[in-house]
Amino acid sequence: MMNILLKYLSLRSYAVLFSLSLLWCQAHANVGLEETYSQHKTDWMYTGKIGLSTHYFAHNPGELEQKAAQLQIDEIANQAANAGASWFLFTLYHRPWLMMAPNDTFDRILGMNDFTSTRDIPLELSNALQKKNIRLMLYVNLRLDPKSAVSPKIREAMGGWPPNDKLVQNIAAVLKEFSLRYGNRVSGWWVDEVQLQSGWGKSPQREQWFKEIADALKAGNPNALIAFNPGLETIRYSLQNDYIAGESEDLKPVPDGRCLDGAQWHLWTYLGGWWSSGGTRYSEEKLGNYVALVTSRGGALTFDVGTLGVDKECLAIKCEKVKKITTPYVGYIDPTQIAQIKALKKYQLPVASEFLSNCVN
Repeated sequence: MMNILLKYLSLRSYAVLFSLSLLWCQAHANVGLEETYSQHKTDWMYTGKIGLSTHYFAHNPGELEQKAAQLQIDEIANQAANAGASWFLFTLYHRPWLMMAPNDTFDRILGMNDFTSTRDIPLELSNALQKKNIRLMLYVNLRLDPKSAVSPKIREAMGGWPPNDKLVQNIAAVLKEFSLRYGNRVSGWWVDEVQLQSGWGKSPQREQWFKEIADALKAGNPNALIAFNPGLETIRYSLQNDYIAGESEDLKPVPDGRCLDGAQWHLWTYLGGWWSSGGTRYSEEKLGNYVALVTSRGGALTFDVGTLGVDKECLAIKCEKVKKITTPYVGYIDPTQIAQIKALKKYQLPVASEFLSNCVN
């Protein structure tokens, strides 16, 4: 009887030790995965290769609610999925600082709610895109100088110009409310009008302020990707840049590898005649060959599409003169652009080994 009991206890001991060993291995394996992910949080952009964006925003408070109501979110999600897009970059607000979502902090700072919509576009859009396995990114604009399109009421209430600590604190507070609300629903942010030649770019406090703003944008999702835009420069503008902002008016920039100075290489340009325009300005072959070149070197691309019901043809530098043609595609994407993006799938190539590079993020 004693021998049987000892044998039983021995078997139990082995079982316990085996279970503990499994738990130890699993724990260390998970730690390894987390470390790998934290070092390469840009992987989803790298593997996704192509995303879409749209410049859709109101120009004055009187049209804000109507503009928000007109956006056909489910249709846009279906179109993005049909095109094979991996992410969708939406304009949370542009130069007029008219926000496509509620924001109590912004309302409190201004002492009014005329500059925020009732409809929460990013929240609805994230729900629709998640069903299609498409990530949401958001565009924000920090231009507040006297020559900008922003109301003087906003500039004064936020802290004035040029950039200063009070302004940065208020911007961070407004953006943090958005970030905490959306959490993991937002995978990335693109921060505009902080160019090298702007009041932001020229300030010796630039990096300090960018970090404060980046921290606010990541409050709800620490793994969200951030890009501060230096203008038409393919550079890693800030230490806060997880990916290259990559604003471009043409298809000339080409990556030397997946990452540039530690940040994921990325280019953002428009399919039509200008930003927010419908139509297509490149042949499938020309655009496809560029996509093949960039993706084979580890780069990622975002193409801006039209949702405002207008095709634009620029007649002068920086579109100072524009020929506009009205189209019926208001609140959803021009179908000709979806067809062109869909056709690019066959041009997306695996990354050649010589172009693989280590990314900081």
